[in-house]
Order: sequence, then structure tokens, then C-alpha cells
Amino acid sequence: LTSGSLMLFFGKTVEIFGCKSQLLAGLTWLCGFSLFASFAVSPLAINLLCGALGVGTAVTSPPSMGAIFTTYQEGPRRNRVTGALGAGNPIGFILGSISSGIVTKFYGWRASFIVIGMFFVLLMIFTFWTVPIIPISEHASKNAMENFDFLGTFLIVVGIALLMAGLTIGAQIGWVNYKVFLMIFTGALCLVGFGIWEKRCPSPLLDPTVWEDSTFTLCILCSGFGYMSFITNQYWLSLYMQEVQKLAPLHIAVRFLPQALLGIVWSYIGQLITYKFSGKFIMGIGSCAYVVGAILCYFVEKNTSYWAILFPQLCITVIGADFQFIVTNLYIVKKMPAQSSLAAGIYQTSLKLSIAIGIPITASLYNFWPQKSPDIGSLYHRAYTCSIIFAGISLILVPFINIEQKNMMSLELLAAPNTTERKKGFMLRSPTQLSTAISPGYNSDALCSKGSQATKYKYGPRLNLLHISQKLESISTLEPMQNVSWKNKSAHDGIIQTSLASTRGSTSLDLRHTVGSDSLWRPSSFFQEIEMDLIRISKGTISIGAQTGEAYNGIDSHSYRSQEKFDQ
Repeated sequence: LTSGSLMLFFGKTVEIFGCKSQLLAGLTWLCGFSLFASFAVSPLAINLLCGALGVGTAVTSPPSMGAIFTTYQEGPRRNRVTGALGAGNPIGFILGSISSGIVTKFYGWRASFIVIGMFFVLLMIFTFWTVPIIPISEHASKNAMENFDFLGTFLIVVGIALLMAGLTIGAQIGWVNYKVFLMIFTGALCLVGFGIWEKRCPSPLLDPTVWEDSTFTLCILCSGFGYMSFITNQYWLSLYMQEVQKLAPLHIAVRFLPQALLGIVWSYIGQLITYKFSGKFIMGIGSCAYVVGAILCYFVEKNTSYWAILFPQLCITVIGADFQFIVTNLYIVKKMPAQSSLAAGIYQTSLKLSIAIGIPITASLYNFWPQKSPDIGSLYHRAYTCSIIFAGISLILVPFINIEQKNMMSLELLAAPNTTERKKGFMLRSPTQLSTAISPGYNSDALCSKGSQATKYKYGPRLNLLHISQKLESISTLEPMQNVSWKNKSAHDGIIQTSLASTRGSTSLDLRHTVGSDSLWRPSSFFQEIEMDLIRISKGTISIGAQTGEAYNGIDSHSYRSQEKFDQ
């Protein structure tokens, strides 16, 4: 309840406090209230303290994801890190459930909160040591504070809180109860008011234009319904093991362990296939996994073999959670690059709402008819049927999603005018984007970001040469170069030459730009920009280098090179 309602708010506060500061504050909060919960003396106290833990989750989730997406630019490394981020859920499940199950068995339930608090202490240390400080200008922070959307924040927090609370207690006390009706109605009214206000607010908490992108909206809905199926199945399966099969908490955790372990594996596979397949295809695989897993749940009986039904169900269902997590995160952050923490907050809020909506609906079906049937399994079948419907809706939405693969690499070469400022001479950001900035001219510096070496030029460089060599497994995958555009502002005419050659399984592409023949070049009047789509390769190693030669005698040339393996 608290986590879901406050996630967007704390996604916005990252712009004021910064990712690392807010992340450390949230972990400190979680550590403190985990320890406080171990001393709870009543059910009310432990509920309130768990609510406080939800606040800590809302504080930490947006900056942790925002720090990752800000640090890693779009490309293979971001995909890999997002896969690792998806593996955080199963790793957390393993550490939390197994450790809590063990200490609860020997020391009681209070010890489980102490163990979780110790985990948060370790995370605080790791965060302080490893997470980079992402600078925020004082002006930007002050501006974010002055223009903060307090009314929008109030409406969204109260709206989500009342809606989730109404849905949660409705399954317990009945949907016709006036308290439930008032909560749901008031919550929905606040959310409608939030939507209207955001369209008129000069500095909205959530820019309403993001929902105009149908793929953005469909990704959130598809992931939400899929996760609704996933989490309700987990809830009812664990309850079934506890109430019907009479298993101890530790034994239940052990039975769910394969799902967590496979979750790590599927997260790794998921980030790999983002290079080879479209986002729509990967989302489709995830939805199909949700459907298959939900159908398998329906066949679980009291004496059903764990290895016959439950084990494959747990292994298959987690595919959907991992694959859709990776694709949705990558897309929404790409849609909101300047507000990655807020984008993370949107996605996390949708998942929290999925839990708040899915479990009460299935619980209502479970309790709807009198429980006089001797076959208690039929009561669970109602919940499983509902989870099949949730997964089916997720699958139906997939064909309307439009996330295609970025097949072609793009190249951008920048030669900066004369400056005394040290520039990055060569930076390989990803296989999809190359940025080269060379500072030519008298006593100017060029810094190679890969080799960390600086070279001073006495004279302006006559040649800017970019050479790309690709060793291919198959020449048949080559496609011709397309969309070459050339912009040149110079006192001298520029000559661009391109060539494509294939020999013995290798392909090389040379791009040469010659300025000023053999005469002395005046770099202060020079600016050039080249953009093009290169050939596509299926698999191999790319070697990219920027070479410069001096105008005087054409000797003492320098070369910077970098290699990076990639699949597409």
C-alpha cells in the first residue's frame, strides 16, 4: 500500500536529492524499521511497521534504477545491466525466504526481521562504495523544488492509497460495504482529478504526453496483467502448500527455490536475446510463459507430484517476469531518458497496482460461494482460472506493441574546432553509436578515452581518418551502406571517400576526409559532422579507430583503437 502509492512521488524527488543520497537514505530507513519490526508487540504494530518498510521500498526503487540507466547509456551494456537488475528479484527471494525460513524455525519470526535488517546494512556499505555520484546542479535542484507539483503528488498518493486499500479490504469485508465503496470511489475520483490537473500544470509530476505513445501504454498494461497472473499464482500456490499440504515455511521456500534460480538464468538469457529479436517477440514469449504457467496451476491437487506439475510451472512462469521486465524497463527509460528514476517509478507503481488488484479479485472469487465443498482444491481453481484470464489479456495485447529491433548501426564523427579544452579523442559508447571528438590545431589536446593517453599536436591535422574493420563469420550477411550525409563548414573544400572491400572473410570500411591538401590548415574555421548507416553484420568483432596525421610532412601520425565484441 505505502510502496505503491508513494513510488511516483519519490521518483520525482530524485531530481532534488540525487540518486545516491536518496538511495542511502532509503536503505537506512529500511534497516531501522526492519529492526523496529522485530520488537513489535501487537498485530497493529507490525502492520504499521511493515507499512513503514513499504515507504523505504518506494524511496529506494526509483533512484537505484535511475542510477543504473543514467550511468549506462543505451546499448549492449545497458541491456546486460537491465538483465542483472531483473535477476535482483530472484536473488532477493533466495536470500530473504531461505534465511528467514531458517532463522524462523530456530529462533522465531522476530529473528527474520533482524536478518533482513543486516542485509540492508550490507547494501548501504556497497551503495556507498560502488554507486557513482550523479551530479545535479544546484540550479536544477532548486528549480525542481520550487516547481514541485504538490497538488498532483497529493492527488496521486491519496488516490492510489485509497484505491489499493479499498480493493484489499473489499475481499475481506465484502464489496457492498459502504467503507469499501467510499474508498474505491474517492480513490478513483482523486486519480481522475490527477489526470485533469497534470494536463494543466506547468510542471507536472508525470507528463501526460507519455501516454500518447501507444507502445508505452501497452508495455505497462501487458507487463501489469502478466505480473498480476504471476503474483497471484505465487500467492495461492504458497497458501495451498501451507493450508492444504501442511508444509512448513522453510519447506515452501525450498520448493520455490528453483524458480528463483531459474530467474537468474532467464534474466541472463533475456538480455542476450534483446540483440537478436524484437521487443514485441520477447514480450510475446513472456506472455506465453505466463499463460502456460497459469494453466499448469489449474491441475495442482493435494497429492500432485511436485516434479510433475509444480516444478515445470515455477520454471516456465518466471520467463514471463524476467523477459517482460527487461523489455519494458528498456523501453520506458528510452521514452523518458531525462527522467529515468520517474520512469522506474511508473513501472514499479504499475506492478504494485497489479498486486493490489489481482490478489483481491482472486480472493473474492475464492470466498464468493460457501465453502461447503469437501474438495477444497475447487476453491483454489477459481483463483487459478482468474490468473489464466490475466495472462490471456497480457498475451492479447502483445500484437499491438511496436518495439522493433534496431538492425542498423549508426555512426557519428565530430571534429571540434580549435580549443584549449581537453576532449575525448575516442569514445565507443555502444555498437549502435560511435562518437569521436578530436581537437585539432596549435597546442591542442586529444585524449583517447580507451587508452587514457593524451597527444599534443604542433600543427593542425591534415587527415581525419576513421577505419572500421569487421571480421565476419559469413559474408552473406552484408548489406550496402545507406543514408550517407555530409556537412562541412571549412575554409577549404573537403573530400570524402568511402570504400567497401571483402577479402578472406573480412570486411573493411574506410571513411577518409582530407582537408586542405598539403597546405597548412586553419582549424578555427573548421567544423564537420558525418552521419551514416553502416553495413549490418550477424556476429563478430568490430575494431574501430580514429587516426590523425600532421599536415607538416605528413609524419608522426597517431592512432587510437578500440575493440568490442557484439552479436548484432
